[in-house]
Amino acid sequence: MPLVAAAAATAALEVDTNTYMDDLKNSNKLHSIPDFNTVNKLFSSNESAAKFLLAEGVISPPTVCPKCANPVKPDLKKGKVRCRNRNCRHDGEWQQSIYKGTFFEGFHSSKGALMLFCYHWLCGATDKQLAIYTGWGKQKIQLWSTYLHQVCCAVVLDEQGQIGGDGVVVEIDESKFGKRKYHRGHRVEGVWVFGGVELTPEMKVFAVAVPMRDSETLLPLIVKFIAPGSIIRSDCWPCGF
Repeated sequence: MPLVAAAAATAALEVDTNTYMDDLKNSNKLHSIPDFNTVNKLFSSNESAAKFLLAEGVISPPTVCPKCANPVKPDLKKGKVRCRNRNCRHDGEWQQSIYKGTFFEGFHSSKGALMLFCYHWLCGATDKQLAIYTGWGKQKIQLWSTYLHQVCCAVVLDEQGQIGGDGVVVEIDESKFGKRKYHRGHRVEGVWVFGGVELTPEMKVFAVAVPMRDSETLLPLIVKFIAPGSIIRSDCWPCGF
C-alpha cells in the first residue's frame, strides 16, 4: 500500500506541475528569455519560484520517506519535504530541503530573488544595474556573476555535441576573450574562441578555443560540431553545409 499511495502522490504532483506549464504555454510567454513581467510573476515568492523549478525538473524532491516508505509531498512555501507518519517520528522526524543537490542548496535567502538575479544577468545587465534591481552589494553580485560564468562554461564544455540538423539555421562566429590594457582600447591578450548557436528554442551551442582562425582550422570544427543539412550563417564567410 505505501507504494500505491506514493504512486498516487507522484501522479497528483505531476498533474499540478503539468497544469502549471500548460498555463504558461497558453499565455504565449514561454520563450528562451521571457519578458520581465512574466519572470517577475514567476519568481515573486519562494513558493512560486519552487513551483516553476519543480515543473522544469530543476528540483526533484523525494516522493516517499526513505525510512518508512510513507508517501510525502513537498512544502513549496517552506522549501522542505518531511514525513508526517507518527510511527516514523519515534526514531526522529525525517525531513529534507527540496533544493538538496542543486544549484540552490547553499543559498539561504529568497530563491525567487536569486532567479531574478540570474534573469537580469542573462539579459546582460551591468553590475550597477544588478545592484539596482536586486539591492545586493557589490561583493555578492561579483561572487554570483563569477559563479554563473563558471556554470555556463561547465555546461558548454561538458555537453558539447553536434548542433543543428536538416534545415536548422546555425550562426557561427569567432571572438577574442582576454583583458584590455588599462581596461580600454583594443584587446591585446587572450585567446580566440570559435563557436556556434542554433536558432531554435533550445539554442544549443558549441565553443572551442582555436590557435588559428584560418579555414584549415575552422572547417574541421564545423564538420565536427554542426550536423549535415544545417544552414550556416556567418558574418565572416557565408557558407552552406
